[in-house]
Amino acid sequence: MKKLSFFTIATLFAMGCMAQKPVELRMSLQKGQVFKQEMQMNMKIKVETQGMKIDTEMPFEALISYKVTNNKNKNFILKVSYDAMKMKFNLTGMDFSFDSSEAKPNADNPVADVLSGLIGKHFLMTVNELGNVVKIEGLDKILNAALDKKQFTKEQRKQMQVALAGIFSEDKIRDNFSSSSLVFPKAPVTKGYSWKSDEEQELQGIKMNVSNTYIIENITPENVLVSCESTFKMNGDISKGEKNTKVYVNDSKSTSSYIVDLKTGWTKDTKSMMSLVMKIVIQQNDTEMTVPMEMSVDIYVKSY
Repeated sequence: MKKLSFFTIATLFAMGCMAQKPVELRMSLQKGQVFKQEMQMNMKIKVETQGMKIDTEMPFEALISYKVTNNKNKNFILKVSYDAMKMKFNLTGMDFSFDSSEAKPNADNPVADVLSGLIGKHFLMTVNELGNVVKIEGLDKILNAALDKKQFTKEQRKQMQVALAGIFSEDKIRDNFSSSSLVFPKAPVTKGYSWKSDEEQELQGIKMNVSNTYIIENITPENVLVSCESTFKMNGDISKGEKNTKVYVNDSKSTSSYIVDLKTGWTKDTKSMMSLVMKIVIQQNDTEMTVPMEMSVDIYVKSY
């Protein structure tokens, strides 16, 4: 019994040591690899203004392809395309919908018509080994090509560019990738290891400072499970024209979980839930109006 007990203890000790062996989280992609992402996002906004309550829901779905075309000094060049896209919302009585799978996706709507010209078109995104987006190239080219197919006036084209900025801009592409993946720490990690990162994101045209705290929840031979809690700061001035407009965040909360492939560093699975309680203060001449707002965003991304 003594020998058995000693052997059991020694085995458990050895297994514990193996489990604590540090691992490096790094992007390690090979030329020719292709990754597909299925993204589902649902945004809900509640606004109360001038005695009216306005509820808006904005579901968004996309199928995104990433093909590794090159690896230069641990920077990976990805050929990116949005292969499918679907969205719908109703805002202050204005309905908008787009589904790229339809033969003529809402051809009467110029925004939808331009979006259909972006489906399947490629641009390049460079990501370093820590998961940072270094640069995006060629996005302006395909956007301009889609706009050139329609006979817009100069003012209409400008309005279209503003409308598309919330859907298919460089900042939006960065935010989508950031929402579905991680920025890795430089140090090797073990179970329980924690690190922080700060980033700037854009939500409905408003810049936000985001502080993330990550924790390694588990490590297996194939995957790393990571949890994240985030806080947001958005006390900013978004004034335009004669209106003096400021946004204040009263409360914010975001929790996320990621499953990262240990071999490639690619994120296989992402689940994220965010809620914001804000107020918008609008001043014009001698009048001031305060608009309470609640916003929630749920994101699920599966990669294969």
